[in-house]
Amino acid sequence: MKNFQLPANIKQIGGIGDGLRVYIEDYAVTYIEKLGAGGRERCAFLIGKYLVVDTIPVLFVTGAIEATALSADTDIPLPTDDSFALAERARDEFFEGYDIVGWARCQPGYGAYLNPAAADFHRERFRKEYHALFAADPVEKESVFYLWNRDRETLVEAPGYFIYYDKNAGMQAYMDQTAAPPPVETDVVKRADGASRVPRIETAARADTPQRPPRASRPDDGRRLVNTLVSLCAVLFVFSFIMGAGIIQSDGRITDLENSLAALSQTYAGMAAEIRRQDEPVFAADVSENPVLIAPTGTLTTPTGALTAPVSGALTSPTPGADGNKNTLGTPEPTPSPTPEPTPSPTPEPTPSPTPEPTPERYREYVVQDGDSLNYISASFFGSTGRVEDIMSLNGISNADTIYIGMTLKIPN
Repeated sequence: MKNFQLPANIKQIGGIGDGLRVYIEDYAVTYIEKLGAGGRERCAFLIGKYLVVDTIPVLFVTGAIEATALSADTDIPLPTDDSFALAERARDEFFEGYDIVGWARCQPGYGAYLNPAAADFHRERFRKEYHALFAADPVEKESVFYLWNRDRETLVEAPGYFIYYDKNAGMQAYMDQTAAPPPVETDVVKRADGASRVPRIETAARADTPQRPPRASRPDDGRRLVNTLVSLCAVLFVFSFIMGAGIIQSDGRITDLENSLAALSQTYAGMAAEIRRQDEPVFAADVSENPVLIAPTGTLTTPTGALTAPVSGALTSPTPGADGNKNTLGTPEPTPSPTPEPTPSPTPEPTPSPTPEPTPERYREYVVQDGDSLNYISASFFGSTGRVEDIMSLNGISNADTIYIGMTLKIPN
């Protein structure tokens, strides 16, 4: 369809699938949910158009008409042939040019459960590829669209749909006319005199009607429980990973600190040993009867304390003189001084380089949430929708309706 524009003001419910996309007007959703205000189940016909926009099949639901005549011989209340006829007349009056594109069930207290009787009814009366079933529960705030699969044999739950907001004069006029929906007629009985047929209003469940499975046995409850457990496990895994990484980093820092302390201790031990070695006096033994002491000042003394001569080194062993005296002093030879051990210098600690000032970013990042649209995001950040085109330009988006949940958007500063 050429020159057709998708609604600009929309709200996404759930995800986006590859098949048929469903857009339903806000007034239609409100009307369907109000049908179950009395706690009883109601049905309605969906009024709208099926289009193909840019090769994408799209179903637009612009209104809803209540099915006022419901059958009494089924497990659940279902529209009768009279309901179809009444709905077509209301469609021609309030929604001229639109078609019946499906039907809806308002089932308070049963969630979005697809009853097998409803699936069989849909298979019998709604056979076109775009015919949809909308299940809503105003009590538990659940709503789901069921669509045909490719072979049109099975109804499958759509991953999500869109609610759009528009001036819906037809739906407003229909809602004003049917402000107080009539009660559901479930059976027709004869009076005792046989004069006329009067409707009997359902006030309690029929004793011979098979009851639907209780809410605890709904098949999608188990799936939700599994999803919850999987999400919890994922959170625990991420938490454990972060804690483990922190412990590993702390262990590495402790090891580096221990190595530095050990190196520093060895350095101080070597320095202390060198200082003690330099302060100790040096003694030299003599072969004579009187030993000679070499004082640290370099002067020669005897045990008696008499100064014999200044020396510059250690004494050598005595050399025999001409008279054969073995105690004659020889020429002193220099004593080699001990070679000091090299003292290891402490390892200098690295000087941290200055951290450069961060450059202000041109944008912020935002992750698309359930129900977001570019208009909503622009209004949230800037107070108006005037920055939608800036957001689209910064993110390379050509169509404002192509964002999806989990998508990271760049928001200009």
